[in-house]
Amino acid sequence: MFRTVLYVAALLVLAAPPCRADGPAPLTPQAVTYTAAAELRDRLSQWSLERRAELLLALTTSGIATQLDEVRLIAVLQGTGPDAAVEATRRYLADRPTYEAIFLKQERVKGRWPEVPDRILIRVRSQPFGLYGKWLSGGRHEGLQIFHDATRDPGNIRAHVGGFLSFIKVTLPLDHWAVRRDTNHRVTDMGLAATNQLLADDLRKLRAAASPTEAKSIRLVTHRGRRVVELRYEHPGPPVSYAHGARVLYDLEEPIPRLLELYDAEGTLAEYFEFESITWKELGTEAFDPENPDYDS
Repeated sequence: MFRTVLYVAALLVLAAPPCRADGPAPLTPQAVTYTAAAELRDRLSQWSLERRAELLLALTTSGIATQLDEVRLIAVLQGTGPDAAVEATRRYLADRPTYEAIFLKQERVKGRWPEVPDRILIRVRSQPFGLYGKWLSGGRHEGLQIFHDATRDPGNIRAHVGGFLSFIKVTLPLDHWAVRRDTNHRVTDMGLAATNQLLADDLRKLRAAASPTEAKSIRLVTHRGRRVVELRYEHPGPPVSYAHGARVLYDLEEPIPRLLELYDAEGTLAEYFEFESITWKELGTEAFDPENPDYDS
């Protein structure tokens, strides 16, 4: 009996969170799993932007974020703040300069809201910037392909019209009316970095206007079978912020925004962007070459 008591006591000692006589234990990613939520918020809010971003990177890439309960996860995001999420995404993407994704988008342009989102296969290279896009079945521009390579023609895109007009191939300036007809953005704004930059620009403008930047609500949700964290924001709107409201879904396995919804002053959805899938892969110059024989003619 005595040996059993000693054995149980030893296990309890080994399982207990580490402590220090001269103060709280270091707040490592592993320590986040057992630190009280109130303490997490308080300590993280005092950290530098670099340390907060590094913690978010460590929590997601190590898999710890997926194991956190909702209370602690919310405390981490409240303590680190939206600027750390943006910075963590920027650092993560810096180590992944090329990728392929299925990108969904809907935008209200001149009061018109498309019935279905565009579903686009995109291939992206961050530096120097390169973009390939092909509009997939189901959307308004099925078959359309676009090519942009900043090293070859930085001010223009090449477009191959789809369907029975596939023989049409045109080169147009990035800001040409035909290119901007169905979007509020440049066509080169498709991609993770552009989505993250939109959030970063809003933070900068909100701070300059002394407006709050904190999320109105944070909660765990399931989206497309994936556990993600949902952040909702309320902002003043233009010119202080891009939109009056925003809903962002952040991945818990990678520090990236999977979905961004933007709302107008009436609370109506104005823009929707989502990365349905992302594949990190090496892409050569041929991926952005309109003469690439692997692409449809």
